[in-house]
Amino acid sequence: MNFTGPVVLSVVVPVRDDARCLERTLDVLEASDLPREEWELIVVDDASTDDSAAIAARHADTMVRLRDEARGPAYARNRGIEVAHGEFVAFVDADVHVAPSTLRAMLESLRAAPDVAAVSAVYDAGPATGGIVTGYRNLLLHHLQQASRGAQLFSSACATVRREALLRSGMFDEWRFPRPQVEDLELGHRLRVLGYRLQLRTDLQVTHLKRWTLAGAVASDVRDRAIPWMRVLGRRVADAGHGVLPLTTATPARTVGLSAMVALAVAGAATRDVRLLGGAAAFCAVALAANAPLLARMARARGVLFAIAAAPLHLLFELVNGFALAAGWFIHHLLGDPRPHPTIEAFAEVGVSTWPPVPARRSTEAPPLGVPRN
Repeated sequence: MNFTGPVVLSVVVPVRDDARCLERTLDVLEASDLPREEWELIVVDDASTDDSAAIAARHADTMVRLRDEARGPAYARNRGIEVAHGEFVAFVDADVHVAPSTLRAMLESLRAAPDVAAVSAVYDAGPATGGIVTGYRNLLLHHLQQASRGAQLFSSACATVRREALLRSGMFDEWRFPRPQVEDLELGHRLRVLGYRLQLRTDLQVTHLKRWTLAGAVASDVRDRAIPWMRVLGRRVADAGHGVLPLTTATPARTVGLSAMVALAVAGAATRDVRLLGGAAAFCAVALAANAPLLARMARARGVLFAIAAAPLHLLFELVNGFALAAGWFIHHLLGDPRPHPTIEAFAEVGVSTWPPVPARRSTEAPPLGVPRN
């Protein structure tokens, strides 16, 4: 694309081995009703081994290809920010489809509110295909984000941010998040610490095309969401009143209740004591009642039979997430922050300068984690 004037918006798409989704994602981006001469497309290929780089080369105005080994979307997005020309930077995941009006709507929101640093879209209910686990995950994320209406949250799946705010905050934390984890929520917390407002627009919905298996979803919740969330932020966010709502419906009380349900069910089955089984049923009924809004949303979206099938699945994930959050809190206080590989740490200490650069600690000028000003 030959730009005849200044680029207003830079759209950064990180990708890692996702050729299946990438081409369609870039096609729908290029169908945006925002005039094409006003925005540039930057694709950052994070050491893909499939055809992602070739697909990106057919669409991108600028392509950054990272070789040798994948370093995660936080690192990839930062490399995109470094080559961006726009006053505003949008992030769109390689497996996310946006509506033609999405880029323009996010840009208009930022122009209308100078004190807002970032505007994020939310996931829709997802496609009706992909199996029970994928359908459940899409609807769960949709429900959690809709329930967060009005909350100051940042979701990099599809969001637009002022470039000045990104640079001032220290950008994404590539030091502690070498995988797709909770790097966007952590960055959002730092933006709030600086006094910026964040806007989560539940009327702007995008489609998430990721397909989930049961094992993959459990591993993602434990390894990439609950534990790193609590390990990096500890109790700071919860103590500040922001909670863990974007991640899960799990709470300490629900975790205790579900644990009691499982213990009573196992004991009752082992001893054939109907009183213990009745107690387990009572705890189960309470757990289902606590999740009635979520299950009702699933019934409306996919039907009653889907909601019935998803109910035990959700109780399993709620229990797993509850224990994972507790484990993350314990690891946070026992071991502290996660650290990169010793080689990376050594290179960073001596100031090795290469391209791509060695993953770096956030600048000392970036805000520390703490209680937001607003």
